[in-house]
Amino acid sequence: MEILGISASEESVIFSTAAERGLYIIVKDNREQAEYITADLYNLLEEESIFFFPTAQSGTTAITTVKDSSRKVQRSAALSALNRYMQGEMDSLVLVTYPTAVMEGIPNRGRVAKSIFSIKRGDKISHNYVIETLLENKFSRVDFVSQPGEFAVRGSSIDLFSYSNNLKTVVLGDQTNFLKNWTFNNCPRLKSITTLRGDLEFESYGYEGVFTEGFTIDTLFCAGPDVATLRANRAVQAYAKNVIAAYNDRGLMNIFSPRGIATENSLYRVEELPDEFRNNPDVRDLKALEKCFRVKDVPEGLFSGCRNLKYVTMPGELTSVGAGLFAGCDSLRYVDWRTDNGLALSDIDRSDERSPFFGLPRRTLGYAPVDVGENVLNTLADGAWHTSSFFMEDKQEVEI
Repeated sequence: MEILGISASEESVIFSTAAERGLYIIVKDNREQAEYITADLYNLLEEESIFFFPTAQSGTTAITTVKDSSRKVQRSAALSALNRYMQGEMDSLVLVTYPTAVMEGIPNRGRVAKSIFSIKRGDKISHNYVIETLLENKFSRVDFVSQPGEFAVRGSSIDLFSYSNNLKTVVLGDQTNFLKNWTFNNCPRLKSITTLRGDLEFESYGYEGVFTEGFTIDTLFCAGPDVATLRANRAVQAYAKNVIAAYNDRGLMNIFSPRGIATENSLYRVEELPDEFRNNPDVRDLKALEKCFRVKDVPEGLFSGCRNLKYVTMPGELTSVGAGLFAGCDSLRYVDWRTDNGLALSDIDRSDERSPFFGLPRRTLGYAPVDVGENVLNTLADGAWHTSSFFMEDKQEVEI
């Protein structure tokens, strides 16, 4: 199809009207034309699906070479988006480019994989090794970082400006309660930050240094108990549009937020419960586990040793559970197992080593669609729920 007689932004308007889901590659005659239509499409389509694919080479003049790291950033972001689209993580993708950029070579997957340098909490790595790795990957050592591809060494700290401005979400670890100035500088796509701490602090002039001047984030996610404290923080008031409780329980949040499960409402994506529950003193309220309907198996002793755990609602599509799930949970007030679509509970004997309830405190209430066991309320009974026998310690607090 050929359309004639159009000018200025009419081309972008026509494309945005006709474009549906899928991959689109727009090749213009030169860089200026490609930048022009990219800017138009940002205003006409979803910004997250549009990527400019320039040449990675720096511009040149008659006298010198102009260093422009932003081109490498844009090119890397476009390639990353293309990879996500090919893996089915994106429904629509628009790449805007020009002949010079298309003709430039792209490193193969093997070379890219070898150049990836991953660090996780608990690793012990020398400063010299990190510096050598950065230099091998063409990073420049400077006194103060100011653009992508640079790093600086300040005492025991290494400041790094990576080749990426496509950062959208950040999860601060449970050991991070202090943000230095310019931590999130040049992150225009950053929309949300999750903090696992309620005592978040900021260097010198707070968020005015942590973020680019005039920049705001849409959402600061936190645990329910920390909402009031963070909303009262003046820096948060100035630079975060919303402070939202992602999880009611901080322990549950600490387990799933780093796994990309931003809020309790996304727990439906969880397919298995990790071992971090075992002996976890931060876990107190696990009623939200009822949303994990994809979970089929619960391994033996998964919640054992959670001495501060008070409430549990089990997933409703379980097909197998291990023994002694709640051994050592001395503060546990009730276990809600009312939803029993996949697993027929028949053994609620707290003294049987083969039972999921082995080691469960005698005073803990259980809600289940069966009529067996002390302190187990039969939720399938007609009329009022009832139990065959009931035990309560002196001054025991009962919650129903």
